[in-house]
Amino acid sequence: MASGWRKSDEKQHVVIIGAGFGGLACIRKLRKSPSYRITLIDRNPYHLFAPLLYQVATAGLPEDDIAFPV
Repeated sequence: MASGWRKSDEKQHVVIIGAGFGGLACIRKLRKSPSYRITLIDRNPYHLFAPLLYQVATAGLPEDDIAFPV
């Protein structure tokens, strides 16, 4: 495929770096469209909600409540 054009039936490839709030929100929005192929890159296979980490450390919450698999 030559640069600058693409066939109308090809999906656009979107690469999202980071599974934080912004990356996950972007994926949730784009996955509804059949015209995108999405790749997520993150060093961890989970999303962590760090503000509640202290509650896990004090046994107030189970770790499953603040970490979600991506």
